[in-house]
Amino acid sequence: RPARGIARASILVMLASLLLVGIGAFSFLKRVVLPLREITNRFHQLQIAPESKLAPMAVVGDDEIANLGRGFNDLLDALTARQEADQAMRLSEAQLRANLDNTPNVAIQWYDDSGRVSYWNPASEKLFGWPASESVGKTIDQLIYSKDQAAEFRRVLDTIKDTGLPYGPFESAIQNRAGG
Repeated sequence: RPARGIARASILVMLASLLLVGIGAFSFLKRVVLPLREITNRFHQLQIAPESKLAPMAVVGDDEIANLGRGFNDLLDALTARQEADQAMRLSEAQLRANLDNTPNVAIQWYDDSGRVSYWNPASEKLFGWPASESVGKTIDQLIYSKDQAAEFRRVLDTIKDTGLPYGPFESAIQNRAGG
């Protein structure tokens, strides 16, 4: 009989221990594993579809896992702001290009840091005789200036780049595609 009592007590202690371990495991799963899995899944969603709009995570608590969730939400906010800014910039650039493309009597060109044409509007095509498709990517000395004139023009571009200020007026002789 005393052995049966000890056996029952041992079984009850083991069951209570298993119950406590189960409760602890469930709590760990709920507080650590599931939030980490959600963060991992959301990063995966961003990797697959960076332009997708994800709702912020629900964050509860003030531990490291909650802080990680808040950090993810901050990253999501920053990505959303960046996407909105990029979209606004693309719209603004499209509007500017439309305006420049439809300016019939003002030849406008844009140049990159190395002096290569990055934009050539229709008025430039008309004035210089070079279509935009052939002009973009070429240096100015390949289009309308001699080597010396192009060197002076690059100095002007460098001054603009270095100071951030407008430069002008800048006058020089140019030639069109036909050499005139």
